[in-house]
Amino acid sequence: MRNNVLPRAFRRGSVTLVAMALVGASTGVLGGATAVAENSAAPDPIQPTDVDPDLAAAVTGQMLAGATTMSAELGFTPSAQDVLVEGQRATADRSWVFGGSVVRLPSDVDGSPRAMLFLGHRENGTWRVALEGSQEFASLVRQAPDAVVPDPERPVLAKTADPAPMDAPLGLSLPWKLGDSWGSAGVHGDSGSSRPYNAIDFHGGDSRVLAARAGKIYRFCTRGTRWHFLKVYHDNGWTTGYYHTRYQTSKGNGAHVAAGEFLGQTGNELPCGGRSSGAHVHFTLWQGDRAVGVHGKTIGGWTFYEGSRPYSGYAVHEGRRVNFPASNGSLRNYGPGNTTATGTVRNDGGWVNLRSGPGTSYDKVGALRDGTVVEIACTARGEELTGPWNNKSDIWDRLPDGKWISDAFVDTGTNEPVAPSCA
Repeated sequence: MRNNVLPRAFRRGSVTLVAMALVGASTGVLGGATAVAENSAAPDPIQPTDVDPDLAAAVTGQMLAGATTMSAELGFTPSAQDVLVEGQRATADRSWVFGGSVVRLPSDVDGSPRAMLFLGHRENGTWRVALEGSQEFASLVRQAPDAVVPDPERPVLAKTADPAPMDAPLGLSLPWKLGDSWGSAGVHGDSGSSRPYNAIDFHGGDSRVLAARAGKIYRFCTRGTRWHFLKVYHDNGWTTGYYHTRYQTSKGNGAHVAAGEFLGQTGNELPCGGRSSGAHVHFTLWQGDRAVGVHGKTIGGWTFYEGSRPYSGYAVHEGRRVNFPASNGSLRNYGPGNTTATGTVRNDGGWVNLRSGPGTSYDKVGALRDGTVVEIACTARGEELTGPWNNKSDIWDRLPDGKWISDAFVDTGTNEPVAPSCA
């Protein structure tokens, strides 16, 4: 079932608390958070508040430790002045802080920045800090108060520490409308010539950039900027990045986005630095906390291959080869391909019963909590139920263990079946 309304767990009144700090250029004690309407258009420049300097320093140190490829490949050695630490949520006593951190790029570098979520917990005056992708981060995610990490976000964030293996199908579409065709400047690094070549520049079509797979959206480099760097965190522990976009979705940090949902339009926006020419989206691929080369990866029905230099390479679909750079209309989006269908249980923070067959007349055999990600083995038509968005569906999803759940309570990104019919 397609989720057309934000679940109550995301609304929490009508505001999201945002607190930010610029590391190096300025630090300070985290003060009162700024209230930003969650349904507003992509925010006009947000007025940041400062992050505790000890927390900022700890996050900065970890970010710089993971940015060694910038020095090796770009001749750019980042310092604390280049790290932006933005608090997104905090407890009233400021002992828990969740947010984003970025190593920004100089103006002569093509690409997108290194951006990661962080979580900090102050215990006995000392900050315990972890970045996404680490076991420590997953541990803190599970412990954090709901005001800092709401329950629907926990499984996706924790999964970054235990992502699907490299050889698993990605289940990614190309980041535009299914069936439409765009062009590409080619395969390259997240920051131009940096390794691995985990980025692809796409342009053309109707300019509407869409989520390549369902997940949770987070914004980076929101300090004094209208359009931000967007990352979507997927249920398999992988993430996709979308840089240079403008006229973005109004959804706030942690909101669910369905596969194929609008994120923004192609552009040349540089909220985290770097340079850009010609409206496009800089699409990046990460497994947990690791940038992953797109070489040999299938996205939108095309298997991508890197060339001997940045902004080259080619893609293949059913024997047809397209060399890069490729003009507008060269790459048709064939969708995510044959992958395991998944969905997210939704019931406004409550539980959803599992049945032994496709209807409430069958025995209750368990229950799943709101926010649980499930695999869908197959589907069948059964009793029509009304879901949490006043949506009606007679589709029932059978899970791998043989139990059934009404699709009216499962957000799959569509109102149609997402798996084959059960035999």
